[in-house]
Amino acid sequence: MAMKIIIMRVFIVFFYFFAVSADTHAELYPNGGEVLTATKEYSILWNPSDFGNDEVQISLWMYKESTWKIIGTANANQGKYLWQIPYIYGDQYRIKVQSTRNPLKIKLSTTYFTIRIESIGGGGQPKDSEIRYEIQCVPTPTTISVNCTWNEENAIAISIYSLNGIRMYHQTLSSTAVSQSIHCKSWISGTYVVDVLFADGKHKIGKLIKID
Repeated sequence: MAMKIIIMRVFIVFFYFFAVSADTHAELYPNGGEVLTATKEYSILWNPSDFGNDEVQISLWMYKESTWKIIGTANANQGKYLWQIPYIYGDQYRIKVQSTRNPLKIKLSTTYFTIRIESIGGGGQPKDSEIRYEIQCVPTPTTISVNCTWNEENAIAISIYSLNGIRMYHQTLSSTAVSQSIHCKSWISGTYVVDVLFADGKHKIGKLIKID
């Protein structure tokens, strides 16, 4: 009888561990293996029954900085969060959905997913071909004037992003604009990129800007 009880307890512990481990990743999107596109909108999905009436915090694993970045909160009953991906790219991202009331209620992407840049088709760096730059430093190293031109009309907005997804500059444009001069005052040293948005939803991504 004692042996049966021990075996039963071992089975229960094993079953509980396996079920919790498996359920940690169940019914979550993106869950790993997906290829998403920077600057586009996606719905992060989870099973509402996993969190009850809790509020959940949604975070993105920023593997280049080895940290979780909070991207938003939502009522768990909604089962989704609309996420516009910032200008980031790479192949080792994960999503975490976690109850703000009970941190033990958590869902993680099973494996890594990829965020790509549409204009170049992969996870590498943008090319020079779509936006041309004339970069001039004035008069201090952290005060930059960037003159951008592109080759078609119907642009509606221009933005500059840091590579960790922070938008440093944003300006709406007239539909006939084919250039924009940007003054980037007091920016820290780093690498930035220009993103021009067109009326049809298309983005044109320029080459990387290095500020020393």
